[in-house]
Amino acid sequence: MVEVKPEIALVWLKRDLRLRDHAPLCSAINTGLPVIMLYCWEPEVIADRHMSQRHLQFIAQSLNDIDQQLGTNAVLQIQGSAIEALNLVLTEFTVRQLFSHEEIGVEVTFKRDKQVRQWLNDRQIPWTETPYGAVQRGLPNRKGWNRHWKSVTQQATFDPDITALKDNHWANTKLCSLVGAPTIENNTNFQMGGERRAWHTLYDFFKGRGQDYYRKISFPMDARTACTRLSPYLAWGNITIRQVIQFIDQQKANGNAKGIHWTRTLTALRSRLQWQSHFIQKFESEHQMEFRAVNRAYAHFPFIDGPESHRRFVHWRDGKTGYPLVDACMRALATTGYLNFRMRAMVTSFLCHHLNVDWRCAAEYLAQQFLDFEPGIHFPQIQMQASVTGVHTVRLYNPATQSKRLDPEAVFIKKWLPELEKLPKDVCHAPYDIPPLEAQMLDFDIARDYFVPIVDIQKDRKQNAERLWSFKQRDDVLKEAKRIVKMHTLADSPSRVWVKENTE
Repeated sequence: MVEVKPEIALVWLKRDLRLRDHAPLCSAINTGLPVIMLYCWEPEVIADRHMSQRHLQFIAQSLNDIDQQLGTNAVLQIQGSAIEALNLVLTEFTVRQLFSHEEIGVEVTFKRDKQVRQWLNDRQIPWTETPYGAVQRGLPNRKGWNRHWKSVTQQATFDPDITALKDNHWANTKLCSLVGAPTIENNTNFQMGGERRAWHTLYDFFKGRGQDYYRKISFPMDARTACTRLSPYLAWGNITIRQVIQFIDQQKANGNAKGIHWTRTLTALRSRLQWQSHFIQKFESEHQMEFRAVNRAYAHFPFIDGPESHRRFVHWRDGKTGYPLVDACMRALATTGYLNFRMRAMVTSFLCHHLNVDWRCAAEYLAQQFLDFEPGIHFPQIQMQASVTGVHTVRLYNPATQSKRLDPEAVFIKKWLPELEKLPKDVCHAPYDIPPLEAQMLDFDIARDYFVPIVDIQKDRKQNAERLWSFKQRDDVLKEAKRIVKMHTLADSPSRVWVKENTE
């Protein structure tokens, strides 16, 4: 007798770890079949060079939050590749249809999705993939992209009847013995994952701490509270751009965000939310930028290599460059998984411009450190700050100038560099410039108490600027820049204007 297995609709969770505004869940429930949510702890994804324990902890917390909301072990968690997990599900159930969001991921997940597609086709199992926000697959240019983004963010959210998800359909099957997440250490220095935590963070922003967002977004200390802090929740899908945009509009309509400060804050925040989708669209359209510069002419850029490159990278990674703001940022990031945007730009620029180390070193290490690692934002942003696009302005940040402006009381520096605690705030920005007599009075020896600067950025500034700007003017760089502008930039982009003026 042929065994008749229960029929189910399967929802494969990836970077969409939530219950609300979840089209695949809605579609699965609408089939009328029992629904099982599956998460695969994939060894090849865990081992990817961009992943780290902090990401796994956030994912585990997010999955646990779903279970807690439903009051049961609702998510079937299997350690193994996606295909191994699907094969296990088929031992107990007949999968009538698979639902998921499209993932804008790194190469390992891209290859995985192609293998899953073939596996499903071989078994004649339909797979319905929902677009990731406003990102469009196979988009050749940005005509009409702004209209599309506005349309998607104004759509009604896809909110399923979560009572349909509370039954644990695999509870009495052999799958019970296979379920579970890998062992993950709990580090309380990082933001906690989960859909409810995402909404708590958004509510808290509008309670008051976000009022000065537009003024404090660049300050490394103030930004830790003045910014939304939603980025990891967006990156791992605890909340969606659409939900945040509509919540902002609701706050304005209800008069909960009144006054000039909130008006400026909401304008700035809305703009950045649109840019978030814009960068993910770039990566979707040209995902090879995980491995190469989007401007292919930069394959010939004269970065240093060998032992000296590694030595410089290690000093930068460990927060031991001798430049306090850089070092404070790198230590804060390693400990908390967070840096505000301006500081991310500065540390990337410092490594790639002043130390002349290949941008891919920054991309790999920072991906591991950023709790909010989102491939679609990460690679385009790193390349922009490393000046390997050929279409963006070269920014040579001076860390001392930045810290005098953005950390004038040296609060951030002293928090993360206790070795400078005894110094007056005015000299914390550039301790290498303390005159010998003053250093003696302060009982401060830079080699003994801190670090001698790894390079002299003032001495090398002209040489570095010449290297960067002259390369940007090369014919092969400009030719690639025209291609990039045509494919990736919006009509009113400053990059489009610069390229037009310099290539015609």
